[in-house]
Amino acid sequence: GHARLFLFAWLSAIWRNVCALAVQTVCRAQRRKGETPVALHLTIQPVARMVFLAAVSDASVIRWYFHKDDDRITNNVDVGALASLGYWWALLVLKAFTWEVVFDLAHYWMHRLSHANTALYRLSHRVHHRGYQPNKSRAPTPLATFQQGAIDLVLSNAIPAALALVAVDRTLGRMSPLAIELLFAQKVFVEVAGHNGLSETTWTAFPLCVWLPRALGIAIRSRDHHAHHVHPSCNFGKRTMLWDKVFGTQLKTTTTQMAM
Repeated sequence: GHARLFLFAWLSAIWRNVCALAVQTVCRAQRRKGETPVALHLTIQPVARMVFLAAVSDASVIRWYFHKDDDRITNNVDVGALASLGYWWALLVLKAFTWEVVFDLAHYWMHRLSHANTALYRLSHRVHHRGYQPNKSRAPTPLATFQQGAIDLVLSNAIPAALALVAVDRTLGRMSPLAIELLFAQKVFVEVAGHNGLSETTWTAFPLCVWLPRALGIAIRSRDHHAHHVHPSCNFGKRTMLWDKVFGTQLKTTTTQMAM
């Protein structure tokens, strides 16, 4: 039933979040020589937000997407598609990349509006930035990914995710449960990586096929979102640099611009 579907999606979201944090913690440990990221600030608040807000947000979107066919989330495996792995993967990449672009457009404007409107910023987005004070390190940390309020999560995460799923559904067809799991695993990994606090890295987003956004010249790196935390009037996109380029808010980052 609906309760079982939500519980499965919620536990799955928590697992994805924990795995993404673990990967980024290892990456920070393997940072380039001489670069010292800020402390992780492992406190109960961001952990609680991760479990009870971020995971609930993703689970709610997934439950909504599959609300008419609950059994697919756990029981259905498309054997025919899996037998043709190359076709399945190409279609997954196409759907996932379409989702990324649409999600990023909605996220871009929600994010930009949250900075442009003082009342909305104080109400929803300030909690995400308030740990970074002038004359102190404003570099984000992986746990800062989950330092968001409920309103911010709805505006910048749940609504863009749902709109992007509808866009993919209407243009390229329904996504399977396995595809959704891979898509949302990629989603949280990119979100956490964007807050890893390391400016010197060649890592780029869209791990399902990192070469695609690079070839299109819209790849986003950890340092690009790092720059947003230092210069909040730029780099509002989170999945690609496409919309910052289109709307003129891209800051081409260098290490010196992002001095921690």
